[in-house]
Amino acid sequence: MNLRAEQVPVWLMALTCLLACRGTLRAYDWQPPPGKITVLAVCAHPDDEGIFFGGALTYYSSVLRLPTMLVCMTSGWGSVRDDELRCAAWTYGLRYDPIFGRFDDRNTGTYTNTPYGTNTIDMCWDLWADGVLQ
Repeated sequence: MNLRAEQVPVWLMALTCLLACRGTLRAYDWQPPPGKITVLAVCAHPDDEGIFFGGALTYYSSVLRLPTMLVCMTSGWGSVRDDELRCAAWTYGLRYDPIFGRFDDRNTGTYTNTPYGTNTIDMCWDLWADGVLQ
């Protein structure tokens, strides 16, 4: 890969940010969840929390200092996405480890010849129950 002179600082900054995030990931001092959470943010995928309400999470957790927790319903694409979500949550000011629902993230519209038709709620529930289409 050939880098032009103006691209080098950008690559160095990206590499520095990546290494800084990965190095401090294990240094987070997550607190045990309190008996009562005031703000519960539920997102479908890792990074959705930042797209849809990242500023609100920072405001409630850091400015108002309300007990705020994040729930992610799918597992993303493995431990890398989980670590990214934890890093983002810490940056937003959350101090409770995010909860992962571990639901399987599938596009039910790609299944054919099922008793449900295509892309129905019943089919989604059936897949979520045990990961096997009946």
